[in-house]
Amino acid sequence: MKKRKGIKKREMVVLAIGVIFIVFGVAALINTIIQGNPTQILWICYSSLILLGIGILMRNSLLVVSQLNIITIPLLIWTADFIFFIINKQSFFGIVNYFFMPGPILSKIITTQHLFTIPLALIAVYIIKVKTKYAWIVSLAQVSFLFLITIMLTAPVNNINCVYSSCVNFNFKHHQVMWFVITFTIICCTNLVLSQIKALKNKF
Repeated sequence: MKKRKGIKKREMVVLAIGVIFIVFGVAALINTIIQGNPTQILWICYSSLILLGIGILMRNSLLVVSQLNIITIPLLIWTADFIFFIINKQSFFGIVNYFFMPGPILSKIITTQHLFTIPLALIAVYIIKVKTKYAWIVSLAQVSFLFLITIMLTAPVNNINCVYSSCVNFNFKHHQVMWFVITFTIICCTNLVLSQIKALKNKF
């Protein structure tokens, strides 16, 4: 009986996390349209949030890990910059300044997903037992596709997905080449680290 209750509780946790991600992802897309910025629906974090939620609800390891490969390090950097701002009243990387400027409250609520996405996702991953080794391939294909779509459909002034210039307060030569180098490195490193976590190691 206790075992059944434990299983049911874990299933409810997974369901709740999946729903939270989808709700925040869909809300983000709707909000960009309401704010008159439809091209912002192309931000990688929005699609990844929805796909992460779907993957969790479907217990699809490939989908879940592929999204974690993409967003884990960027969200951790965002969170670090947020904490730095709270402590020092200024941004270290120049990423979170927009959050502390006057703006729609709904946008700020949606943006808070940067703070809780990774912890909740890792809880879900621990429960659903990840089994895939090839998520990094899906991740690379996804970001390559979104890069091309972003270049084709958006203007440099919007800098969606940071494809035209750096989103942090320093720039690189040959930015778009470096975009791929950095993004691919992030994906591969994240996939490697996740595969080495003891709680998940024998599931990869």
